[in-house]
Amino acid sequence: MGCIQSITCKARIRRENIVVYDVCATIDQCPTRIEETSPIVLRYKTPYFKASARVVMPPIPRHETWVVGWIQACNQMEFFNTYSDLGILLKKSTETCFHPPPHPTWPLSHPTFIWVAATWLHIRESLASYLHSKSRTAQLIRKQQNRRPSESSSALCLEDCTMLLLTTGGAALGIELSAEGCPQPPLPAASQLRSSWELPDLREGRVKAISDSDGVSYPWYGNTTETVTLIGPTNKISRFSVSMNDNFYPSVTWAVPVSDSNVPLLTRIKRDQSFTTWLVAMNTTTKEKIILQTIKWRMRVDIEVDPLQLLGQRARLVGRTQQEQPRILSRMEPIPPNALVKPNANDAQVLMWRPKRGPPLVVIPPK
Repeated sequence: MGCIQSITCKARIRRENIVVYDVCATIDQCPTRIEETSPIVLRYKTPYFKASARVVMPPIPRHETWVVGWIQACNQMEFFNTYSDLGILLKKSTETCFHPPPHPTWPLSHPTFIWVAATWLHIRESLASYLHSKSRTAQLIRKQQNRRPSESSSALCLEDCTMLLLTTGGAALGIELSAEGCPQPPLPAASQLRSSWELPDLREGRVKAISDSDGVSYPWYGNTTETVTLIGPTNKISRFSVSMNDNFYPSVTWAVPVSDSNVPLLTRIKRDQSFTTWLVAMNTTTKEKIILQTIKWRMRVDIEVDPLQLLGQRARLVGRTQQEQPRILSRMEPIPPNALVKPNANDAQVLMWRPKRGPPLVVIPPK
């Protein structure tokens, strides 16, 4: 004679017994917002990616616990901050290269005067730091320009000189002072210096995806609205909704990240990241996973910066103002193993400084 207890004693959870409806995935149709309130960092806030779904689960058997929710992984990341394309040439002075430009005839409130004054202050600050400090920045400059100390000092002739400030070939401003009769090492060509947030395993193809969990609720994206837990036995179906949202809100330094100087040199921010988001039902005991939905989405940011402008007027959004909308796939894409375990993307990423000459430097290592 068969079991006369509730069907929940031996019913097995299968994909065909789970109903998913009202699946929605969008990215807000608003541009990325740029914040220039800090003299140290630029901040930007992207629109939100949002996903939600309604789920109907069958009765849960005794001694089983199921969690239904969102799992997300990063498939691709390019995140570059460029510090370059800034050159200031001051013409030869008859007495010394440290005199400021002649006093202008414009009123003090004239934009050109403000620009010249701000530029000159930046020049003086950079030059004083270079000449009088023995900081790590100066050592990096000498190292990456492959100069001996005697060669560097021989270029510091202070009489009847031409001063050229270049953002090239080193970890910060490279300053060349030269004069007639003084040894003049060759000037490096203009280059693009940049820092980049990178996921080394993903970049080098060792993994296909990296978990984007909150770092606590592995493998789930979060543990509030993102998941629902069902503990058996339950005698009837369960109806509920699960939702999640994600966006970027980082800080990028105005100055070169490996420099002791606070002079703003940031000229470009480019970011392009792709994600896969899965709606999943998982048996917490057996780790059986049933994929209910797969979503693909991408976020791109392109910001152009003029570091010579006043704070609040430097950055502007270029390229697309609205993001491409997510794709809800008709097929269920499998979840790569690395998307389910530590580390998550925030802990695995490293901040690299990549000069034109010399090896890259790790500014912030992985956690």
